Amino acid sequence: MGILPHQEVYELRRLRLANDKPLIFETSYLPVKFCEGLEKFDFNSHSLYNTLDKYYDIQIIRAYENLTARKLSESQAKYLETDINDTCMFIERFSYIEEGIIEYTETVAKAKDYKYTVKLIG
Repeated sequence: MGILPHQEVYELRRLRLANDKPLIFETSYLPVKFCEGLEKFDFNSHSLYNTLDKYYDIQIIRAYENLTARKLSESQAKYLETDINDTCMFIERFSYIEEGIIEYTETVAKAKDYKYTVKLIG
């Protein structure tokens, strides 16, 4: 993330539900130097990107995602209320502002219940 070893980062863990059932488990990392005080927000009722924009004047200018299939870890399976042997969709996201990377996120989604759609043109 372009930060020095002594610089602090926030770790934000979120469990996303669909029809009141766990579908996605996300862990995001953000440098404290860009968004000090982020821990005061309740991300059950606030969007991360809207919070960054509204309270810190941070706009994401680009993001990249890598998608791969993986087996769930024991803790991921527990959060997603599924079997450890299930396959998941693992998504790595790198989000950028002018100064560099602002967010690194690891997303684990239940492969059998998750559909990923990308609009390529127009």
